[in-house]
Amino acid sequence: MRVYLLVFYQSTDMSKAFDSVQSPLLLSKLKSYGFNDNVIKMLNSYLSDRYNRVRMGSTVTSDWKRVVRGCPQGSSLGPLIWNIFQNDLVYNIDANISMYADDHQICQKGKGIDSVHTMLEKSASSATEWASDTRRLERIQERGLRAVYRDTKSSYNQLLNRANLPTLLNRRLQDICILMYKVQHTKMCSEAITNMFKPRDSCYRNSDFLIPRFNTVTFGKHSLRYLGPILWRKLDKKDRLSKSLGDFKNGIRKKNLTSLIDNGCRGCFLCNS
Repeated sequence: MRVYLLVFYQSTDMSKAFDSVQSPLLLSKLKSYGFNDNVIKMLNSYLSDRYNRVRMGSTVTSDWKRVVRGCPQGSSLGPLIWNIFQNDLVYNIDANISMYADDHQICQKGKGIDSVHTMLEKSASSATEWASDTRRLERIQERGLRAVYRDTKSSYNQLLNRANLPTLLNRRLQDICILMYKVQHTKMCSEAITNMFKPRDSCYRNSDFLIPRFNTVTFGKHSLRYLGPILWRKLDKKDRLSKSLGDFKNGIRKKNLTSLIDNGCRGCFLCNS
């Protein structure tokens, strides 16, 4: 007896996937899989001390900047590194899923169109939730720490304290404060970025999009344009009056800023960890 089933597929292409690879977390994951020290050292050398720059036309180029995360694109090893980095995605989706690098195909099958469509929507929603930067990187960081310390009982915060690491949320807030310090000292920041934080900027809809995902049009009070001035005003006056950017960075990296954001920001997937 033949049974005819409907099969639905959904294809996805993850944005900036290769750029999101955190090499310390990747190496911790490989170590937990049993890779020997020589392989870990080789991959660490492969991912470390890389520099990028941007070129416009044949004459305008930016300064070389050190790449602090991500893996080389266009290489044979890049897709393999990313697949190892993202392989826990399959544990979060109740569906058949094929993955090659940042291309995913989610498959659901069943007898009725409505039921299959509902299952596919649920699977796609799970994939989207996993793919949000904060949750993905926090989850991998936690698993990496548990593997390194062989500790399944301590809380995530206890593991972070043990490793002397900030949460990704706190790191993001620190970066925003550093940007605001540069904004207050206009020579450190481009005019376009400085104008974005002006209270009466009539062109805010355009200027906000200079930093995607952090615009007031889409995210309202959860945007960088909102959070930046709020965090800056809540910082200690002593920190805001730091004489140099280096002094400000050294001080701000030692602080836990999560208590400075209001409850409204805690509901945003960009802010909430």
